[in-house]
Amino acid sequence: MRETLDRVGKEKNISLRPDGVRVYCFDQFCVETNHGKVKFRTEKAEEHFAFLIEQRGGFVSRHLILDSLWEDSDGERALVNFNSTLYNVKKAMLSFGVQIKIEYRRGSYRLNTDSLDCDYLNFFAVASRKSPANDENIIDNEAAASLYSGDFLRGNESPWAARSRKSCRILKWRSCLRCDAETTG
Repeated sequence: MRETLDRVGKEKNISLRPDGVRVYCFDQFCVETNHGKVKFRTEKAEEHFAFLIEQRGGFVSRHLILDSLWEDSDGERALVNFNSTLYNVKKAMLSFGVQIKIEYRRGSYRLNTDSLDCDYLNFFAVASRKSPANDENIIDNEAAASLYSGDFLRGNESPWAARSRKSCRILKWRSCLRCDAETTG
């Protein structure tokens, strides 16, 4: 399967094996580097990192991050928690030899995902294409379905993760249906 993913990555100009960091969002969230599995100081720091990954490299307002991760906290406390967890995310990654790029612009944050090899990002890049099934993209659809190795962030019951989990399930089944349509059609 890895050979298929590598071939699809080359053909579609999708980096499936960048050096440095491997992130697993399907099933149990896990971040691995060449130096081992990253251990975040708190579950909330881990969730903060996962939330930024879920944005797929796009900018997200600090307000939305606060509302999504600290929905039950008052504004001032949520802001303190935000700053602490963002610091803890960077520190955890640095302790494993990885400097992640979190950009700030006009009240919004963006995780530069270029150096991440992430099952969720790879899955979404392939599965979200809307092209009809044919001989050329059947392998893409099979690759997307194989990347989905379990529910997105299994065990995280926050509303933002639940929404993304539902979107991933829909994309997986669409990929499977496109595969089935091509093989039976």
